[in-house]
Amino acid sequence: MNKVFLVFLTIGLFLRLYMLDLPLLEFYPSRQIQTADIARNFVINDFNILNPVVSYLGPEYSSFLLEFPGYNFIVAVLYKVFEINELIGRLVSIIFWAMSSFFLFKIISKIVSSSHAALAVFFFSLSPLSILTSRSFQPDQMMLAFSLGAIYFACISSSINKRFILFSAIFASFAILTKAHAAVFTLIPAFFLLSQNFKKSLLRWSVVYLTISMTPSIIWYAYTFFEKNSRMSTQTNFELSNWFSFNVFLNPSYYSNVFGFESNLVLLPVGIFLFAIGFFYKDWRRYLFLYIWLASIFVYFFLFNKHVMTHEYYHLPLLPVACAFISLGLHFILSLTRGLKTHFVATLVIFLLLFILMLPPTLSRAY
Repeated sequence: MNKVFLVFLTIGLFLRLYMLDLPLLEFYPSRQIQTADIARNFVINDFNILNPVVSYLGPEYSSFLLEFPGYNFIVAVLYKVFEINELIGRLVSIIFWAMSSFFLFKIISKIVSSSHAALAVFFFSLSPLSILTSRSFQPDQMMLAFSLGAIYFACISSSINKRFILFSAIFASFAILTKAHAAVFTLIPAFFLLSQNFKKSLLRWSVVYLTISMTPSIIWYAYTFFEKNSRMSTQTNFELSNWFSFNVFLNPSYYSNVFGFESNLVLLPVGIFLFAIGFFYKDWRRYLFLYIWLASIFVYFFLFNKHVMTHEYYHLPLLPVACAFISLGLHFILSLTRGLKTHFVATLVIFLLLFILMLPPTLSRAY
């Protein structure tokens, strides 16, 4: 494996492990506390995964049937093995961040090159949003890891290695079960890869893929629907109005918020600059998959516009593909430098600028 990738992974791990034993109060604390509450109550209430409950709604436990509580259940099992400690939930998120980094590296290595992949992981590791989310007691990092795993296995699948498409569908099912909106930015790039790798048997494999990837989520959401009608204490937020409103597009704050999130927390100004260069890369036909992947993010931003406008961690799915374009832009700039000295100076300036820009939002909200 690329040694540079391992160096960047080590840097990312240090940033995430530093002061990890803080209370769950630094990044969307209400979201983190809710997730931790459900995990703790699994231990107290005999690990009934079909009945995740919260204790903050009143003296009696209240069912909270929203997203599938797989992340909470994993943490609860670890609680049983070790002890109830929120640090364990944070460590689970960091493990899934490392998995995400590995899959991102493999995807970009396959589509572009290993040197581009290492640069992508570098930006992925240092993005303030990535640091904040991967230190948090919430399932978004796990969802992203499964989504990237689904895309990676779809990328390496072929008529010879058909088992990889099954792996991809299984990973996609976990991603969608964890967060329903993962279906958009997972299935669109996966099906594009299917269309490239299984041209003669696309319909058959598409049916197989959809069946495996969607069935668990359909079962879960059908269960929550029937539970909603039988128990008044059940909490649900699956109405379309909670996620999408056309009027949001008429609100200037939508555009200023989205750009503000990208500039201040996700890509930072230097990342946006490099992303723009990579996006207009002259060999765009060679990297058509990246544009399809990016288009799936735009579709996701459109369909879930209310949360994209107000929840910063809803921008996490953009980060991997944005880092791919950033690596293209950075590689292009470095290719313009002449000689070892100018190449080194350009690299150092960009890396130092990224470090300087990522420090304020990270230090103020992560530690």
